[in-house]
Formats: sequence, C-alpha cells, structure tokens
Amino acid sequence: MAIAKAERLMNLALCLLGTRRPLSKRELRGSIEAYMEAGNDESFNRMFERDKDDLRELGLVIETVENLEGDTGYLARRDSNRLPPVALDAEEAAALGLAAKVWQQARLAGAASGALQKLRAGGMPEASDPYEGQHSAIEPRIPVHEAAFEPLMLACRDRRPVVFDYRKSTAARPETRQVEPWALECWRGHWYLA
Repeated sequence: MAIAKAERLMNLALCLLGTRRPLSKRELRGSIEAYMEAGNDESFNRMFERDKDDLRELGLVIETVENLEGDTGYLARRDSNRLPPVALDAEEAAALGLAAKVWQQARLAGAASGALQKLRAGGMPEASDPYEGQHSAIEPRIPVHEAAFEPLMLACRDRRPVVFDYRKSTAARPETRQVEPWALECWRGHWYLA
C-alpha cells in the first residue's frame, strides 16, 4: 500500500473513531487533506468509497447512519472496534521477544521494540526466556548491511516492482532490470531476492 494511501486511510479511521456523531461526506472531505485535494466531487466520491471499503476489509466497523434531514453520515463506534485482550502464554511472549531481537540491527528495531511495549501494555506477560541459561551466548541477528535491503524489503511488503542496475558475471556493463519481488531470503549471511 502506498504511503499516501495508508496515511489517508489512517486519517479517515481516526476521524470516524474520534467522533460521537455521524460525519457527512462533506465534513470528512473538509477534514482530510487528501480529500480536500481531490479534483472534483466524482473523484472524491470514488476515493472515499474505496477507502471506506478498504477500512472495512481491514476490520473497522463503519456505520452508515441517515439523519432526520435524510443526509448520510458515517462513524466507527469505539465499542464496536475494540481489539480483544492480548492472550499470550509465556512461551508465545518469549517467541515474540526473540523475534524482536532479530531485528535489532535493522531500521525495524524501533518498530519491533515499540510493538512489544504496546503488547505488554495490552496484557502480554513479561516473558522470561524459557531457555535462559541454556543458550545465553546465542543472540539471533539478521545482517542488514546491504543498502538495498530496506528498499527491497518494503517493495516485497508492498508488492511493488523495483528497477535497478544489475551486472551479470559474464557482462562488462550492468543492465537495467525490473523485477516483481516476492520475498527476501537470508542464507549464510547474504540476502537473496526471489
């Protein structure tokens, strides 16, 4: 998902969750910058309907309400959109802690750490490592020294094609290649793009 669309969806979700009364399309258009920039009513309506469908597909319960004047409004009640309590046992919490440690060298270290803090605040048990003492010298790491790692990881996540120069071992000069990345795999300290 493109960053602009993700930001637009997040802004729409926040508007719908942050109101106590249904908001009309006109009010939503006036509150969200991307909607204000929509060229005309038709393009705004298409964008809004797609965004609303995407949020519903992601699990947000959006109510459509008609007021006394016949205008349609939208809202997402907080009580209808609460996540269930986090219910992880100690082994599951330890596995998540171990997974977060794997990313400590990458740019994702902050996100992984923040996610663990949020899960703990939501009730995840503070994990004691069930293997503590047995493997204390082993610390999982994913080497991410290659500059291309992050852009390729994001392209895999977003299912977005990438273009780069590539030189075959038999060629004197690099050629431009366009690929649709499926996955990044680490094998013996080197990253491979599938």
